[in-house]
Amino acid sequence: MKTCRSAVPVLGMALTAAVVLGQIRPTFEVASIHAVPPQVSGVNVGLRIEGSQVRFTYLSLRESVARAYRLKAWQIIGPAWLNEDRFDITAILPPGASASQIPEMLQTLLVQRFQLRLHRASRDFPVYSLEVARGGIKLQELPADPNAGSGALNVIVSVGSEATDYNFGNGSKIRFSAPGLEGRNITMAMLADTLSWYLDQPVVDRTALKGNYDVRIDISPDDFRAMSIRPAVVAGVVLPSALMSVLERPWGDSVTTGLNKAGLKLERRRAPLEVVIIDSIDRKPSDN
Repeated sequence: MKTCRSAVPVLGMALTAAVVLGQIRPTFEVASIHAVPPQVSGVNVGLRIEGSQVRFTYLSLRESVARAYRLKAWQIIGPAWLNEDRFDITAILPPGASASQIPEMLQTLLVQRFQLRLHRASRDFPVYSLEVARGGIKLQELPADPNAGSGALNVIVSVGSEATDYNFGNGSKIRFSAPGLEGRNITMAMLADTLSWYLDQPVVDRTALKGNYDVRIDISPDDFRAMSIRPAVVAGVVLPSALMSVLERPWGDSVTTGLNKAGLKLERRRAPLEVVIIDSIDRKPSDN
């Protein structure tokens, strides 16, 4: 791996197409990368698109690579410091580009500015499979809304002192707080992705349900305490032993009960999942 260096604000101009690793990929017309100080709460994390302007807020390099390759953070294998430094990226889409090309443009940016080199592989993971319980789904499917958020691209996460809010756009959102996890107009894929941050194994949606639902899962105080710590562990943050001991106690019954009330269940499975293995990456972005 290349040596660690502190990040500084940079500004770069790129062509609308670049040759990267022997392939022509789309790239942002203009992109600036700014290092941001670590924060615990009161921060928005994610992607916002306003016209031709694209903003990635408070992302670690691990999360940036995950978004670029349409994977989850736990599917990115690389140095531990990938979780430490945080960046804001502001970019402009070239004329004629679509939002669906943003991940590929982010790939190009990471290669050009962070000298990212990687390869893909498949690894067997223990997972929770989110499935419909034997008695069938007990949630009422919401009327089809063509404007409902897909959760695939535009996701903003707001981390506060009392709640974490996931905004998937167009009325699709999830709130995690002491009373529990509450989803409005969400898909099962959104629910599974969010639960993956709070449980001890990734959650894979295998419900085959395609609609949107309102979901409410009441969470006990003990489970909330453990689940509040889990996202830091998932992100690779090293925590004090006193906090880690909370995760050693049995927990999760309230989540299981809440899912069962909704006609859902979690089953322990193993599944081959794609991973990205980082061969080399600079900690500091280049200036060009």
